[in-house]
Amino acid sequence: MRVETAAHTEGAETNTMPAFFATETMQCDGILLIVARSNTWRDSLTAVLKTMPEALVLDPLEDCSKISHVVPEHQLAVVLVDINILDDQTSTLLRQFKIDRPLARCLVFVDSYRRQVEARDAGADAVLLKGFTTPELFSTVNELLARPASASAR
Repeated sequence: MRVETAAHTEGAETNTMPAFFATETMQCDGILLIVARSNTWRDSLTAVLKTMPEALVLDPLEDCSKISHVVPEHQLAVVLVDINILDDQTSTLLRQFKIDRPLARCLVFVDSYRRQVEARDAGADAVLLKGFTTPELFSTVNELLARPASASAR
């Protein structure tokens, strides 16, 4: 996949973009966008995902409603969502996201088995229970990058 981007720091080699810019070309399998509250967990997740050369990691968001302002629909590969930002409207927000972004895949991080079922029922393409290992994260993200958007949830 060719992704049109611009480095946000002159001369810096990074695979993190603050937003979508169309000025230079880099090769990657897809764009990752993390939607989670700002905390150590989100910062750690971002740092780990930046080590994946096959993915471009955008700066995280704290609000699902801002996804459409960050990157065009046809270029967004995987959105990684912490279910705790969704609260009681999880099902509605995930279903609406899948309607608005049918080509994007959605990986939801949960902290209980009840929320895992809730996320899957709402249309998440994959769900990881917090406490997952780094190899589990990489495997899941790579599967989602390789999977057609219409494939069923994991």
